[in-house]
Amino acid sequence: MPSDPQTVAVVTDTISDVDHWSMPISYPNKTTRLTIAISTVGHRLTRLHLPQPTFGCEFLVLIQTPVMPFVPPNCERADVYYVPLHDQKGIAQSRNTAIAMTLTPFLLFGDDDVTLDIVAVSAVCDYLAANTGLAMATGRISGPGRRAAVVRPSRLRRTNTAHIGTPELMIRPDVFRAKGMGFDGGFGLGSANPLGDEFILLVDALNAGLSGMALPYVIGHHPTQSSGGDWTDPVRLRARAVVLRRVFGRMVLPYAVAFGIRHRKRLGGIGGVWRFIRQCVQPSS
Repeated sequence: MPSDPQTVAVVTDTISDVDHWSMPISYPNKTTRLTIAISTVGHRLTRLHLPQPTFGCEFLVLIQTPVMPFVPPNCERADVYYVPLHDQKGIAQSRNTAIAMTLTPFLLFGDDDVTLDIVAVSAVCDYLAANTGLAMATGRISGPGRRAAVVRPSRLRRTNTAHIGTPELMIRPDVFRAKGMGFDGGFGLGSANPLGDEFILLVDALNAGLSGMALPYVIGHHPTQSSGGDWTDPVRLRARAVVLRRVFGRMVLPYAVAFGIRHRKRLGGIGGVWRFIRQCVQPSS
């Protein structure tokens, strides 16, 4: 898929006419095994620093509300494809476009402010390639407020995926397409609930019978705390309750209690925990 503006415009028209999934678009390089899909917005494209070209890896840069006239940078790189998304809003929708367009065996979601360690990324890719029964695997992103990588490979479960960030997630996109699965557009940056989109996707995938592993690789670095680390914003606090209801449904109460107790200091003590639990079980209050 060449990266000239006219071809990019055709690609955009192809995917903007559908509500969710589009037919994948074939890449000319059949030896490529990994697509790194980086979501960005407008002027942030100019701050994007991509890793050096790596054999078997290509980059798909998805730009919502692109600056017009759109002229993609780094056109001399054959491994980078730019797709402006003129009528699309919300990072979950950008990620879904990546799932729809990617035909390489593996897809890693990226952010425009994450510095990737391609060697570690390749290790995650190698693990997925060697374990054909897995649909997804995660590494870790280092940075302020982030957890250390696991010591050994650990199976992903509903109870250990809430802390995983989207740029830590690699999937088999063909498996997700076959299941009709993608990010819930009601969650994530740019939506009414600006977090939790990756947690919901992971739990939906596990509920659908897909398997995944958390791996002991630090695949990149994020210089600032993630948006999910903000516990002072009332919008994000409310969104956390909405996420738990979305994931656990009628069984949300014990999970809300456990979550509240675990984060009681962040929630402002017992009173904050009680208010959070009520938000989880009584959304209208």
